[in-house]
Amino acid sequence: MLLTGPLMGNVYVINFGTCIKVGLSDNVNRRIHELEKSTGLTALDVYSVKTKRATYLVEKLAHQTLAPFRLDGEYFSCSFEFAKSALLEIINELNKEGTIERDDLGPSQFLSVSEFCLIHKKDPGNVRRLIQQGRIPAVMLGKQWAIPADVEPPADKRVKSGQYKDWRKKVAKPPED
Repeated sequence: MLLTGPLMGNVYVINFGTCIKVGLSDNVNRRIHELEKSTGLTALDVYSVKTKRATYLVEKLAHQTLAPFRLDGEYFSCSFEFAKSALLEIINELNKEGTIERDDLGPSQFLSVSEFCLIHKKDPGNVRRLIQQGRIPAVMLGKQWAIPADVEPPADKRVKSGQYKDWRKKVAKPPED
């Protein structure tokens, strides 16, 4: 049975230091948070590939490839780089076979706070504050925030039109008796 399922999502590899997890999710950030909460482990590194189809197949083949290193379920004892290269090799092979097309794939990358600030010309302190307020989605990897590359900074809510400039002078003063 060919598992090409209709699910559009991400196949991910997460490095927890002591083990590697390979799975699929439509929201990798949320999944990392759930795993960290349930296992007590901290994600040190993440690699994910977004697919428009064949997500189940990619995950299944990754599990079969890494089977000799299986600890339990979707957890493996190999290195992060080995798991990542296995995932890329599977995707390239499926691409050659025509099971998936290159247009179906898009890497889901994460940026550090400093990289995000350089791209969007923002202050790192403000970006960290926005992350803590939940206005920018991010995941804590080790001691650093990881922000998905496709996230745009929230709109600046300050008034820049000059509408409130010198507002005290514009307020009519009551006539003096």
